[in-house]
Order: sequence, then structure tokens, then C-alpha cells
Amino acid sequence: MTLLSIAPLGVLILFSNEWSQLRTVYFLSHYGLWLQLSITAMTGFSVNIAMIYLIKYTSSLTHGIAVVSKSLVIAILFNNLLSTMNLVGILISLAAFVYYIPILKQNGEVFIRK
Repeated sequence: MTLLSIAPLGVLILFSNEWSQLRTVYFLSHYGLWLQLSITAMTGFSVNIAMIYLIKYTSSLTHGIAVVSKSLVIAILFNNLLSTMNLVGILISLAAFVYYIPILKQNGEVFIRK
């Protein structure tokens, strides 16, 4: 959660009279919950930092292809259903990127900028 979402959520909790019920939730004091939340937060932060460095040292096109590839890998790993239109769009993006690599090499451009 960000600060922009925590502030309105706090106001909603106060006005809905759920504050007293929030203190009685049994899993808030459980060690595993906070460990899992911490690991999730660190993983999300690491992914954002990796994407920043990806854009810094390559191009926005490479970032776009990485996002498309990530969505395909997530769909395969977690057995998510993709609509036909989503699958066709992902395959067209990946095919265009594979076609674009020889053009980059032909023009003498490098993948990693310094």
C-alpha cells in the first residue's frame, strides 16, 4: 500500500466504526503474516529497481518486451487463462522483437548503452 491509499483507508475505518474490530483480528500478531508481507514488499521493490535499471541501460522497447514476456511467463507458471486476443498480441510482440534484433545488429547499435 502507498501513503495515498493508506490515508483514505484509515478515514474509512474510523467512520465505519471498524477500529474496535480491527484490534481483535487474530492474525495481525502472527509472525508469519509480517514475514510474508515483508518478503512481498522487498520483492516488489526489487522488481521496480530492476525495471528502472533495464530502462536506464537498454531502451523502452526492451522494457516493453520484458513486460510482455513476463506476462506470458506468469500465465504459463500459474496456469492463468489467456484469451485468444491476449495470446495473439503477446505472440505478435515477441515475433516483432525477434525480427527487430537483426536490424539492431545491422545498424551497429548495441543492446547495452554506456
